[in-house]
This record gives sequence, structure tokens and C-alpha cells, in this order.
Amino acid sequence: RGFAVPIEKYRNEERAQMLKRAISPFVLRRLKTDKNIIVDLPEKIETKLFCPLTREQGTLYQAVVDDMMEKIDSADGIERKGLVLATLMKLKQVCNHPAQFLQQRSASERDLDGRSGKLARLLQMIEEILDAGDKALIFTQFAEMGKMLRAALQHATGREALFLHGSVPK
Repeated sequence: RGFAVPIEKYRNEERAQMLKRAISPFVLRRLKTDKNIIVDLPEKIETKLFCPLTREQGTLYQAVVDDMMEKIDSADGIERKGLVLATLMKLKQVCNHPAQFLQQRSASERDLDGRSGKLARLLQMIEEILDAGDKALIFTQFAEMGKMLRAALQHATGREALFLHGSVPK
């Protein structure tokens, strides 16, 4: 109440700055414009690529949707919104890789192969990037997916893949 109402409702800049100072030790945010981070980071290039789901991903995706449809009829208000958001998160995980959704944290690099259309396309792109002598930064909102990606990339390329996440000190 001390921050949300003054900032969101009244656009109180002083309270916004106080909040920023209070949480800054806990927030890791790196900007391309910060010359202390990377001086030779190229401009971001965004391209939409469509990757087919594997049979396993399709089956899991449909199961998540069916489960939500069963529950959504009896939910309302905030519970309904929460259900939709939780389902979207699960669907993102299914699309990333079944091992992420199924919480198969011990999955080896070989266990990841052939189970995700998205991972297959990423590995293809990485091969093209390395053949051209370029480098890549790969972003994911899920730390557990980052760990899986690192293992898969190292297995596929035979090179070390560095993994930056929120626990890495500045």
C-alpha cells in the first residue's frame, strides 16, 4: 500500500525512486547500453520461426488444455484468471521441452534429443551460427530450461556453453 497506491494511482515519482533504491540490491538487470557489461554486443535481431510440436509435445499440450477446460467451468473471478495464467505457463513449458514440463531434472543430453521441435530447431540454428563463425545469446524465462539448454548445446557442439542466471553475481 505504501508504494503501489502512490506509484500506480498518483504516479508519485519520489515513492518510485524510494522503491527502486530499496529493491535494487535484489534485482539483476543488465542492459545492452551498459558499457561495463558487453562492449561489442550487436543489435538484437528478431525473427519468427514456427516449430512443429513432436508427438509427445502434442499429446501433453492437448492434455493440459483438456485439464484446464474441465476446471474452468467451475471457476470464476480471480480463480479463473489464475487458472488461465497457470495453464499458459504449462503450455510454454510443453512447447519448450517435455522434460521441462514433466520436471525431469535428471534428463541427460541424450534424453532430450528428438522430444522437442523447438530444441531441434535451436540446435540447427546454433550449427548454422557456429559454421558462420558467429556467436549467440539465447534467452529463456525458465532457469531449469536454461540448464537443459546448456547441457544440450554442450553435447551437440562439443563446446562449453556459458549460462547466466539470477544467481550469478554481477
